[in-house]
Amino acid sequence: MKESDLNFCILKLSELKLKYENNVNILREDMRTLKDMFQKKTKNISALIRKNNSIYTSLNLQTIRLLKKLRKTEENYNKCKQLQIQSNDQIMILENTVDNLEDELAYTQIDKDELQEKYDNFKNRFDFVQEARVHEMIDGQQNLEEIKNTLSDKVFNDSLRSVQDTIISMQNLLSLSEEGNCVVCKNRRANHIIIPCGHQCLCHNCSYAIGDTCPYCKSLLTSINKVYMV
Repeated sequence: MKESDLNFCILKLSELKLKYENNVNILREDMRTLKDMFQKKTKNISALIRKNNSIYTSLNLQTIRLLKKLRKTEENYNKCKQLQIQSNDQIMILENTVDNLEDELAYTQIDKDELQEKYDNFKNRFDFVQEARVHEMIDGQQNLEEIKNTLSDKVFNDSLRSVQDTIISMQNLLSLSEEGNCVVCKNRRANHIIIPCGHQCLCHNCSYAIGDTCPYCKSLLTSINKVYMV
């Protein structure tokens, strides 16, 4: 081989070596750039992952809260449903009560009419009785005048004193039995009966002076009624 050819080959090899070194350097720079980009991307991806994890955790917490609220809402709905059922039952009861009250009101109106009729009849009878009592009072007044005139007569007074003396003498001779007398005053006849024990043991005056118990058996009383003998 000629020396010129050998030099040419060496020159070519040198050029190829320079190109290779340049390409290697370029590749290294590209590798560094790619490495930097990869590191940046990795950091960005890590940040995105952390952000996504934070968002996921927040969403998970919100989901848990929403589920709790949903359960509470469901419980409240069930309570509202039960309350609605109870309200419907109460409304039915109230409607039945209103119907019953309306029926009772109708019966009350009938009773009111009957009471009004009875009141009118009683008023008429009361007016009749009052009129009769007026006539009786007039007759009694006339009788009192006659009695007054009789009592003012000297002969009658003398006869009355004689009768009184006779009665006093008879009372002194006879011992009167106290059976049938008032158990309180012991003097007047017992003409009032106590309810519910049934003891006829009070006179008219003493019936207003006792408490809430029978003076004979000490049991509680509900009323005191006058006894009319026939």
